[in-house]
Amino acid sequence: MAEAGFVKDLFATPKNLTSQKIIYGEEIQNFISYKERGFIKLIFDEVQVEEHLIADMILKFNAPVSIMYANTNEFDGITNGYMVLDLPKEPQIREKLIDHLLKQGLRVENL
Repeated sequence: MAEAGFVKDLFATPKNLTSQKIIYGEEIQNFISYKERGFIKLIFDEVQVEEHLIADMILKFNAPVSIMYANTNEFDGITNGYMVLDLPKEPQIREKLIDHLLKQGLRVENL
């Protein structure tokens, strides 16, 4: 056994390399690169998304945000999955963006 926990947590945030290889497949090499570049992982854990979260955030804070990778699914208006985002490196702007995402009910992890 590589890892134990709730299934939704294992798929959203696999902790060890073996689990990550199973969940992410070939994309794992990109995740290793993402960690080195300081990207964040935005986790949609049974969230109801009714607006354009990323676009609205970019406009509100006038900050560039790139979606580097995304794997999300929607069923009956509920979104599950994750996105890997590249945020500005300036600490004050980065902190405001992450705080905004958290206030939207999303989970955020540093990669």
